[in-house]
Amino acid sequence: MTRLSVRLLLIGVGGVLGLLAGELLLQALSLFTSERTGEEMVRKGERRILCIGDSNTYGVHVEAQDSYPAQLQRMLERVEPGRHRVINLGWPGRNSAEARAFLREQIRRFRPEVCIVWIGINDTWSRAKAALWERKDEEGLEGADGAGWGRLRMMRLVRLLVQRVEQSTAFDALSAEGDGRAAFDREVPPLDESNLVTNDELRHRIMLDLERILAICREHGVRLVLCDYPIPGFKKINRPIQEFSAKTEVPLIDLEAWFLPLFEQLGFDRLMYKDAHPRTIGYHEIARLVLQQLIDLGHLAADPRWRAVDRIEALMSCLRIERSDSSLDPVRLRLSGPPGAKVVLTLWMSLRSRTGDMKISPIREPEQLGLAPASSGSYARILDASGTASFELRLPPLRRLSNFLDKGDDLRWKAISFLAELQAGADFPAGIESNTITIDRAEIERAGPAAGR
Repeated sequence: MTRLSVRLLLIGVGGVLGLLAGELLLQALSLFTSERTGEEMVRKGERRILCIGDSNTYGVHVEAQDSYPAQLQRMLERVEPGRHRVINLGWPGRNSAEARAFLREQIRRFRPEVCIVWIGINDTWSRAKAALWERKDEEGLEGADGAGWGRLRMMRLVRLLVQRVEQSTAFDALSAEGDGRAAFDREVPPLDESNLVTNDELRHRIMLDLERILAICREHGVRLVLCDYPIPGFKKINRPIQEFSAKTEVPLIDLEAWFLPLFEQLGFDRLMYKDAHPRTIGYHEIARLVLQQLIDLGHLAADPRWRAVDRIEALMSCLRIERSDSSLDPVRLRLSGPPGAKVVLTLWMSLRSRTGDMKISPIREPEQLGLAPASSGSYARILDASGTASFELRLPPLRRLSNFLDKGDDLRWKAISFLAELQAGADFPAGIESNTITIDRAEIERAGPAAGR
């Protein structure tokens, strides 16, 4: 045997012994860390709920505390503080294959009792983990510990490192905000033949991944709950989810059916952004529906306090604005709503000139147009213990608006409208809007020069 062969043999044996030593060390450490999930201890008696999904679960466009998992956490805290933990595993752009691929690992890490899965919309364009759509009964190394090599902790460590690299790469594509989360702005590939997915292909992907997700949940004794999308135009995604629920008797939170009458009653734009992601108030209703499902499952004991969470219709009417009198110099407004809540007054001005009508909206910093309040320099208020607050303001002179807008002396009033928005409240989500008060041109003209001429 040559010297080179001996050296190579020694290197190989040393590598094997090193891997063996590393495996033994990791196995030994696992004996002392078996009660840990990631970086934190599993508290005795803590009940965990995993929320898995895409940007709708993540809470794109809203603050972290306004996502539906965070609002669900607060609802649970009201009745059983410290007993429950809701874990948000939503990620923008995730498709159902990605959710399936990492589910087993996350279940073993967090040990939940219930898993809420809201996934499917990105299957229309994303081919991440697309190889899984050809595998009916297993996830392979990328999604499961499985048997054999997959049980080795060194293999799990390698897989974890690979997943962290993939996640960090995806996160780098997002623009970071101040709270350390991300403002999602992921580009959808241009629509061409390679990106088109037929309804049959989409159904196959969603049904296959949901079958595996259900199998993994049952393997670990986790209750599975599904959500569809609250947009009627998403029928080709919702139908497979609904079919799977009916076929397997997996509970479904039918957001499509629930939100349709709400859109007709309250207006789509008040509940959803233009790209069909929920606003904070929409997430509140989704969290409330999940809470109701947890009660129906028996995960939460029957307790009338769970039922005290307000439905969206009640929330949308909790903030009211009215005029205290008919005066326009100043205009006096009275707000009523949840005691201690912070509200901000917003204004719209409609004006007429020789070149046409114009609308200035919304005005959240009226001081910029000289629309200063009569008693203070702010249009934010904290509602007092009785749940009320008052505003007094003077309409800006038209000549000032004309100078500001470079319209000469040509401006005339059409109307001015007032609306209040709830920014923060202990038991109420941000973004709730009041009714609208409008003062029309005829009333302004009757008031004479004092009314902002």
